[in-house]
Parts: sequence; C-alpha cells; structure tokens
Amino acid sequence: MGRYERTAKGGITMSQRVFFPVETWDSNWMVGMYLDDLRIGEKQGEEDVTWYFTSSYNVPPARLLGFTYPDYLRYCRSKGAMIRGKKGYTIPVWTNKSDCDEICKMVEKEWKKLCNEI
Repeated sequence: MGRYERTAKGGITMSQRVFFPVETWDSNWMVGMYLDDLRIGEKQGEEDVTWYFTSSYNVPPARLLGFTYPDYLRYCRSKGAMIRGKKGYTIPVWTNKSDCDEICKMVEKEWKKLCNEI
C-alpha cells in the first residue's frame, strides 16, 4: 500500500506520516520529509525511500504552517530549536526529539488538510 490513495470522492487518504524528526550529523533533530510516493510515474519499492531535509526542502513546513521562512525559524526557536547554518539555508534543530516531533505533527496536520483539498 502506498503512502497516498485516492478516495471514492477524489480526495487523498494518508496511510503514513510524511514529516518526521531526522537525526542530524551531531545527534540533534530536524524536520525531514519522507516523499517516496510523490515522484510521479515511478513505481517505488521500499529500497527507493527518499528523505528530503536539506536546502529548499526546509521551506514547505514553514509555508504549510502559514509562516514566511524567517518567521518559521523564530517560531521554532520559541519551541526550543537552535538555529544553525551560515551558508545556504539556515535550519532549526532540536536537542530533544519530542520537541522536533511536536513541530512535525503540526506540519503533518496541515499537509493532510492540503492533500484533502487537492
């Protein structure tokens, strides 16, 4: 069963989460997107799972929560995140996985709303 399935009314049901805490290189946590079924036209097997958590893939959580990216960083900082990065995209990271998962669950809720509106 794939991550997304069409309902009889044309909506999309989500069988699994898309946004998860992903461990960073220095044992902190960041928001990651699990997008195996979003590649159109390809049959995906378990070995083809793709995680996106770098560069502009940090922007969708901000936009799903209704923030600009700088406001999202401020919001994450208010929820216990440290802001990291001097080159490229600055990202929020958490020392506590459960704090990161709280943000992931909020983003996931908005993602499901968006998918049901498609």
